[in-house]
Amino acid sequence: MQGSRLLSLSIRAYRLLLWLYPGEHRRVYGLSMTQLFRDQMHDAYGRGGVRGLAGVWARTLCDLAVTVPEEHARAATRGRWIRGSLYLLLAFALLSLTLWARRTPVHAALRTGKAVTAVAVSPDGRTIVAGTMFGGMHAWDASAAPQPYSFGQPDLSSIYSVAFSPDGRLLASGTPCGPLGCAQVWDASTGQLLRTIEEYSRGRQVIDRAGRAQVWDLPGDVWDVRFSPDGRTLALADTDGAIELVDVSSGQLVRALYGRSRASVGPAAFSPDGHALAASQDGLVLLWDVDSGNLVQELEGHTGRVSGIAFDPTGDTLASSGLDQTVRLWDVHTGRLLRRFDQDAYISSLAISPDGQLLASGDRENRIWVWRLVSGELLHIYRAHRWDPFDNGVLSLTFSLDGRTLVSGGEDGRVVLWDVPEE
Repeated sequence: MQGSRLLSLSIRAYRLLLWLYPGEHRRVYGLSMTQLFRDQMHDAYGRGGVRGLAGVWARTLCDLAVTVPEEHARAATRGRWIRGSLYLLLAFALLSLTLWARRTPVHAALRTGKAVTAVAVSPDGRTIVAGTMFGGMHAWDASAAPQPYSFGQPDLSSIYSVAFSPDGRLLASGTPCGPLGCAQVWDASTGQLLRTIEEYSRGRQVIDRAGRAQVWDLPGDVWDVRFSPDGRTLALADTDGAIELVDVSSGQLVRALYGRSRASVGPAAFSPDGHALAASQDGLVLLWDVDSGNLVQELEGHTGRVSGIAFDPTGDTLASSGLDQTVRLWDVHTGRLLRRFDQDAYISSLAISPDGQLLASGDRENRIWVWRLVSGELLHIYRAHRWDPFDNGVLSLTFSLDGRTLVSGGEDGRVVLWDVPEE
């Protein structure tokens, strides 16, 4: 395993560095210093992966630069040996930091200047699109220099969500209702607007959880957009308590799925076979049968707003994250809670890798937590975005289709591309 090799190499390198100290110091303190260094490295790797190891190395090298000359001064072994040791230490420090920097999981950091509310990667992995708050859409060619190019129209100020169609030819966006409707469908290669979609749920009568009849009469902004696995249907989760299923080719309403109240619905996700759709409302995770439109499951457990929804590749397990600082795994068929992951901050985004091995969750402290989905083992905690006293959080996460890259969007206005660790 990559982590075991790095830890072993780090400990061996540290033992060699201990030869910079006088012999008497090594004999008295060498064993305890090595054990302390080993413990620090294991803890740092568990919390932050390679970046955690780099942090321990940086502190260790700074400590050596101070304490080695002091110990030689006390032992009266001055002169050329000390100077040579310091030169060797400096060279080793520069080499080590360079190697760690090259192994950092951050592949690239792309800038938008506005809070990034949504990110999407094209199926071929060549294009990255980010939706921002008050900044429209930005796109990058992943194979070129990290320079954004304009996408969409300047009329779109805030973008709540973006999604590529399964074939990569179309891009959908969810926005506040305005001149360009509440959602848009674009040509993914040219950025040309192909279709605008209005609200369809107004004037519909539904029965709320208390058994009262309500009429949907106000337009709701579209919080989330999702293509069905076959690419024929677009789901629009809005702020007025409904999910509208729209035919992509005609723009016509196919079916509306209603929640239990007028509260906002979303985020949302289709099951891999396209027969089920999950979304959140009022702290619940709701599951509909897409073919009949029936609400078939209400999953209770979160004590705050649900911020992320994702199916595993089998469609048997559903993951949800919330502001109650938990990630929960549910059995789709029985509604049973399978596992709970606890974090120490509000969770603002969620993604599952295409192979179903990893789950990533972003929090309001600018961290990304990477878990093993099946075992619940915490693999890494990455410091994802720049800290700000007022605006913090990893607002969006997605894996590339090949599973090799994790893309995060933050309130700091950056889109960060991470190399997924090989575990």
